[in-house]
Amino acid sequence: ALDPLTGLANRAYFQLAAERELALAGRGQSRFSIALLDLDGFKAVNDTYGHGAGDELLTELAGAWQGQIRRADLLARYGGDEFALLMPDTDRDEAEQVVERLRNAHTAQWSAGVVSCGDETELNQLLHRADQDLYRAKNARTATRTRQPRRGTADNSVV
Repeated sequence: ALDPLTGLANRAYFQLAAERELALAGRGQSRFSIALLDLDGFKAVNDTYGHGAGDELLTELAGAWQGQIRRADLLARYGGDEFALLMPDTDRDEAEQVVERLRNAHTAQWSAGVVSCGDETELNQLLHRADQDLYRAKNARTATRTRQPRRGTADNSVV
């Protein structure tokens, strides 16, 4: 049930917990949100500083993020450099606020996809929507970085 590196829940445990929340939501007993969190440029960390540094970053993030969520929330290492956060009794606006707290907890760059349970009857549908939102956010972050002028260019002279 636990990821050996971070001590967080693993993907299988996360999916069981999310299926339970989906069943409760289907009976009108609950609402919930999911956030998928994916590190930006993580491969470069491993390639430049080594896998030990990458592992250290993952464990730092896990600890920093754990301190920003409620006891009822479930943070899991979903795979590689991707995390998933299950937030029971949370609508999308509240989930976005949680993601903002996570963003302020550590300086690492990452993107998030947030989704609240709607009409989905399958967890895969909900995760697919969260994944789509994640990649929209990731593409927007990349586009923003490439549009920013570099230091020393005509648009942003260094004095």
